[in-house]
Amino acid sequence: MPFSLLELQAEAATKFNINSEDTMQITQDLRDKHGCITYNRSDCRYLDDSHYADAGKIIAGLALESEFETITKNADLTIKSRAFNSKKTTAHHGIIPDKPVALSKLTIQERQVYELIVLVYLAQFYPAKETERKTISLECNGLSFGGSVSNVLTFGWESIFKESDDSEIENDEIVDCVLEGLEGASGLCSSASVEAKETKPPKAYSEGTLLKDLKQVSKYCDDDVKAILLERDKDKSADEKGGIGTPATRHTMLSKLEANEWCTRSDKLIWESTKAGRDYIAMLAPEVTKPDLTALWYEDQIDILNGTKTVEEFMVTISNFIRDEVERIKRDGIELDIERHDCTETDCDGFMRRLKGKDGHFWTCSNYDGGNGCKNTMQDRNGKPSSRAKRSSGRSSGRSSSRSKRRG
Repeated sequence: MPFSLLELQAEAATKFNINSEDTMQITQDLRDKHGCITYNRSDCRYLDDSHYADAGKIIAGLALESEFETITKNADLTIKSRAFNSKKTTAHHGIIPDKPVALSKLTIQERQVYELIVLVYLAQFYPAKETERKTISLECNGLSFGGSVSNVLTFGWESIFKESDDSEIENDEIVDCVLEGLEGASGLCSSASVEAKETKPPKAYSEGTLLKDLKQVSKYCDDDVKAILLERDKDKSADEKGGIGTPATRHTMLSKLEANEWCTRSDKLIWESTKAGRDYIAMLAPEVTKPDLTALWYEDQIDILNGTKTVEEFMVTISNFIRDEVERIKRDGIELDIERHDCTETDCDGFMRRLKGKDGHFWTCSNYDGGNGCKNTMQDRNGKPSSRAKRSSGRSSGRSSSRSKRRG
């Protein structure tokens, strides 16, 4: 299917290690600066029927680039894929090529993202992939065993994305004994073995898998909440299945998680939570940390739409919840395991605070007071203040760094 923004961000992250924010900006540039793709913030993967009528002109423009010459030549304009369905488009449609652009005018990453969009669009005019699958079922002492083998007959549209030729065979499982004429046959089980294994924990989120889960968080909810989220998305494209956020906002939420240091994103775009992030979740009310809240607020919005609830009543509910939480924290407090780094300056009872500047993180004294107090500043080293000063404070100290753990 053609790309929605989310699917394009996930694919660019997986194939080219381009993060979601950069993909968003790249598509904006491809649209605004180069005019070579359609609207880029789409949440839909379908195309209007009118796009099918424009296909000949678009493919002719793509054929001007040698990179696409062979693929466009083999495209069959008599094929109308399931993507062309006006009934399933929303306010937007899938992201596809628009006016031709010389690839030489694009940056490396612009070209990578643009080629993804082009190849998926051209795949709409290639035949279906055909696969032959054979299965075998065996009964032995009342137990059932089975296996299967799957052979590709023709790659069809998938040949666009493969470097190998169509003679390649793909096997889901190698089962050499799947032959014709074995139905009802019997044989002797000469040996059997049992191997004990352990289940593996889920892999850490990649940027691609995280983005895709944001559009289907309902699968982590109870059945009643799941039904509400799915009901909300029933009139949307098939891309949204009880998700939270929108294609235009999800990447900004990821950036905030990283900026607040609640999560880390590696160079390979692998996401992991930090201790600060886990502590933050632990101190919040459980209702706020679950996607269920999206479903409950959606129900309130429907009630407001139907006139059974007013906006004022909804806001009173929110205000009461916040008030109760503030009172709970005042009453019960918050338990945090905080490592405190005392200021190393003589006669200063302050502590070092980690801040982020234009050149990265650094530490400054809590008694800084806009430059009128302690000017002690330190470099950041692996999340802790380095004994080496970031810049001269103008005062000397013979004290070494002291740290203590306190409950806050």
